[in-house]
Amino acid sequence: MKKVLIIEDDPILRENTVEFLKEEGFETFAAKDGSSGVQQALEIIPDIILCDISMPKMDGYEVFKTLQSIPSTSTVPFIFLTAKIQRDDIRLGMQLGADDYITKPYSFDDLLTSIQVRLEKSERLSNSFDNKFMALIDNPMLGVFILQGEKFSYINSRFAKLLEYDSDKEILGKSINNFIDDEYKQKLAEKIQLCQKGVYNSHYFRARLKTANNQPINVTIFTSSVNLKGVNSIIGYVLKDSGNISFEQLNDGDSITDQITEAINYFTIQKNVKPSDLVKIVQEKCKSDTMLNPDELTKREIEIIKLIAVGMSNKEIADKLFVSQRTIDSHKANILMKSGVKHTAALMIYAMKNNILNY
Repeated sequence: MKKVLIIEDDPILRENTVEFLKEEGFETFAAKDGSSGVQQALEIIPDIILCDISMPKMDGYEVFKTLQSIPSTSTVPFIFLTAKIQRDDIRLGMQLGADDYITKPYSFDDLLTSIQVRLEKSERLSNSFDNKFMALIDNPMLGVFILQGEKFSYINSRFAKLLEYDSDKEILGKSINNFIDDEYKQKLAEKIQLCQKGVYNSHYFRARLKTANNQPINVTIFTSSVNLKGVNSIIGYVLKDSGNISFEQLNDGDSITDQITEAINYFTIQKNVKPSDLVKIVQEKCKSDTMLNPDELTKREIEIIKLIAVGMSNKEIADKLFVSQRTIDSHKANILMKSGVKHTAALMIYAMKNNILNY
């Protein structure tokens, strides 16, 4: 049963719309203003959102922009409901990226048609993405897992080997808590929960897992929230660390896996690059376990790469290092030129290949 969230401050219209959609077989949820609508959207992750524009506390445009900035709700189809008929209002709604714009008063039949069209389109795109996504992560050199709730719904062979298991069946369906060292269990669970709720775009942190023989293994984990086959999920990329780490060395980030995921989407879906070709690229970029620095990066450039990896913008890096943003822009340009990469996601793969993040 598809979930529909109606955000509407007119109580009569809100209730009538809820009742109509219930009769049409939808599971319906309702919010009386924008702020409560955002809260409900994060709690239920609806399949589609109908939202009025003129509302107290937070208008429809603000609701849309807020939900678009959160990974768990950014792909949910969004239809504006409004009495506004000015051309500029319609243009603004569509420029923001809304899926449709229905003016009041509207017929329920027209509303139903719009909902069905948007849901069908969303499902086609989701299926296309899911198939290409699963093909891409099937055999990379990185350990990869997918969590739904706290249980593993997918792991690749690299992840199983990292934990010294002979078969993925020994891990699938089990809670991630079974494989986390006790010292890290609570902290890691909190991070994953925040990522699932979409509070953070992504995480970059270090932790300690347990192998099949109950031996500790230090790892770096990149996690991000994704919607896979219609279910809010967590995808994680795992790299083995060298040396010992302490509980205090856990680090957070907020952009690396988002950019990797965006790069995957861009090349496989928009540029029609074969997933197998992308896998080969990743394999070549992730073979080293020691710091190489083949391009003679300076200490400052390495420092900037590590700050980029934990999600800092150029401005935030400039503030932290007490230099101008123009200086950071110049350093970043030199880094890209030396490494031979063209964007941040590729730079992170380069950094992992050369073990720069642990240097």
